[in-house]
Amino acid sequence: GHGLADLVKPVNDQLCADLPKNRFITAWFGRLDPDGRGLDSLSAGQAPLLHYHAADDRLEVWKADLPPLGLFPALPPPRVRRVELAAGDLWVVLSDGFFEAADPDGEELGVERIGEVLRRCRDLPAAGILEELWAELHRFTRGAPAADDQTAVLLRRLT
Repeated sequence: GHGLADLVKPVNDQLCADLPKNRFITAWFGRLDPDGRGLDSLSAGQAPLLHYHAADDRLEVWKADLPPLGLFPALPPPRVRRVELAAGDLWVVLSDGFFEAADPDGEELGVERIGEVLRRCRDLPAAGILEELWAELHRFTRGAPAADDQTAVLLRRLT
């Protein structure tokens, strides 16, 4: 029954106590409404977050709300943001291993290319969109091993 903002302090306190001084954790916390029409979002260093608006074919890019966890014992007051999901909208949380995946010349995949995949695949089921994101990442990097973790969460409102 606690809100997202209530989770941040105890998690950060534990990470500050447990992690070596040069380590930290980025995290995204979300709570989806039971009807799937809205989402509360709180990002601690995890960014960019992507909201694809299907009605006007627009990609909104969100920055993190807080610094990563485990770095600072005192964090600014958490700000939970509300995401309203319209029919066809996508909410996408990707670790930096996606955005920073590089081709052999060192160019990063980046937000723009990921946004192109979301637009192109917007009518696919969520699993199909994720498959296309993975395919684009592997095509772009020409199969190079990942330099960082590649974790994805994708929500799609159907109606």
